[in-house]
Amino acid sequence: YFYTESPGSALNDSQTFRRYGQEFASKADWRRDNTQRLIAQVSQTIKKLKPEVEFGVSPAGVWRNRSHDPAGSDTRGAAAYDESYADTRRWVQQGLLDYIAPQLYWPFARDAARYDVLAKWWADVVKSTNTRLYIGVALYKVGEPSRKEPDWTVKGGVPEL
Repeated sequence: YFYTESPGSALNDSQTFRRYGQEFASKADWRRDNTQRLIAQVSQTIKKLKPEVEFGVSPAGVWRNRSHDPAGSDTRGAAAYDESYADTRRWVQQGLLDYIAPQLYWPFARDAARYDVLAKWWADVVKSTNTRLYIGVALYKVGEPSRKEPDWTVKGGVPEL
């Protein structure tokens, strides 16, 4: 449900953008609109055909950094809005999701994207909506040595988890 593009793996959508995206200010806005329409259509179709089925996504933990948007989190990480062209906060606000499970795979000591900062930010996002919040945690990191995140090995990683 999102675009992934990196310097080594560029998306080959320039021709499609030239054909269909001229009404948008940027290719990024066009890509976000594409994912927005996809999520809206899937949500509406599920609710129409099988209303008992729950629909949700598990996006990257950072929607946007506050340095780029005052509504963003106090983080400095790759943001779904800017990197994957997925406006996941908007999907929650519009009631398109029954649940959201952001991937908060960082320890409390990770300054750029602290677990507690992001968990509170997401809790605030869903607070006045009907979307349930399930936090995605990195169980696979528990007990695994890491130079960047040594917290996962302290006392077997259990306190961090």
